[in-house]
Amino acid sequence: HSNQNQYFLHGLARGGMGLLSEDWLANTVDPSPVFSFLVFITYRYLHPYLFHFYHLILAGVYMFSMINLVCSVCNIKKKRAKYVVYLLGFVVIHSKVFDYVSAMITGTRLGWELQSGVAAQHILGTEFEPSAFGIFLILSVATFLRGRPFWAVSILALTVTFHSTYLFSAAILTLSYMIITFNQEKTIKKPLSIGVLSLILVTPILTYTYLNFAPSASDVAVRSREILVNHLSYHTLPETWFGISSAAKIALILVTLYVIRKTPFFYLMLIPLMAAVVFGIAQVISGSDFLALIFPWRLSVLLVPVSTSIILAHLVSVIFRRFKDFSLRIEKPLTLISFVVILALFIGGVAVMSVRTTRHRNYDSVPMMNYVKEHTSAGEHYLIPVRFITFGNDLEGFRLNTGVPILVDFKSIPYKDSDVIEWYERLHAGYTFYESGDCQLLRTLAIEYGITHVVLETTKEETECDHLFELYRDNLYGVYRLDFRERLQS
Repeated sequence: HSNQNQYFLHGLARGGMGLLSEDWLANTVDPSPVFSFLVFITYRYLHPYLFHFYHLILAGVYMFSMINLVCSVCNIKKKRAKYVVYLLGFVVIHSKVFDYVSAMITGTRLGWELQSGVAAQHILGTEFEPSAFGIFLILSVATFLRGRPFWAVSILALTVTFHSTYLFSAAILTLSYMIITFNQEKTIKKPLSIGVLSLILVTPILTYTYLNFAPSASDVAVRSREILVNHLSYHTLPETWFGISSAAKIALILVTLYVIRKTPFFYLMLIPLMAAVVFGIAQVISGSDFLALIFPWRLSVLLVPVSTSIILAHLVSVIFRRFKDFSLRIEKPLTLISFVVILALFIGGVAVMSVRTTRHRNYDSVPMMNYVKEHTSAGEHYLIPVRFITFGNDLEGFRLNTGVPILVDFKSIPYKDSDVIEWYERLHAGYTFYESGDCQLLRTLAIEYGITHVVLETTKEETECDHLFELYRDNLYGVYRLDFRERLQS
């Protein structure tokens, strides 16, 4: 689902799924080698069901880390009833039931907005992917607050190793730990030790990234960054993603800073916020594609959910303090009611998941993809409809549902600069064919890229190309085999 169609590709291809080892994108430089290795091991030697288990473990670490952090800052655990009510609020905010109900009533997924960062970035989404390892940012901060800075930077290194996009966030947090430790110790030795350990631990992934993604010729690097920035504009360009929601999240962080102004956690929030704002403003002023692609505002995936949890704990504490006598009298029934509601939300969450899974398995493209999966053989390469305008179409998962190589799709992209340019050329070629139905272009694609089969949308005007032999057809899609004699002879 979604980003898994990109991040699972290398591992599944290596693990022997279908014909994916013949896919062009699966043979580009892997941006997440450790995650791909986990996918490979799981698919080849274990069972794919374990991917759900991994996600469950990460969700547990997320909950443990966040509650641990909040307890360090707000002392919410002093009274059982207060702690249980906070847990209830925490579960409600992260509940799919609350998300769906709020969307129906207000038109906004309030739960999602309260736990996700700006620029469509988040830590723990609905699927297992490298960005989910960002939960270790929260665990790292909670660990530092417990007085274990060396363990904290070790955890940051784990985050970066699974998803190098967190390099900037980890660097800023390491700097924060160093500054705070220096302020406490009044000596440079320990802060320097923290920084050196952090650098040593991230050296393997830094080396891999440098060796595999170092810029090629300057014009190639510039062009590829421009393509990526525009393709990922909802992540990279503030003028695209900044709006009321982003402003509200910044306001939430500022309110949290005021609430925790007298706690040791204040600077752990302030320094990352300042870094995100300064580098974000620098990107807007300079228009730098490089700054846009390091995502300085990705720190919001830490700051927003932490702010939400702290504000929630603060509100619960204020309410219990104001109604102290009453809360003591109803402590037992309040605790029981809270657990009953949590159980109800759990059951509701399972129901929502079931509905989503059923919908996912019944995409209109599934019958066509099932046919392709069951009737494919070595050497086949598919051209599938290319759409520039949107994510979320039901052909995103064609590769992983069929195990068949394709020319290109809009969702899944490479990151090596030369590969980005080739991906873009493939994308334009595929898009041009589907827009024009140009048979000569199809012949060129078949010769140049080894295309053997084409998927066409039967709801659109039929192409009049010769040498397309229908193999499958439903009310939405048709599958055709190409038979260009000169291509076969070549």
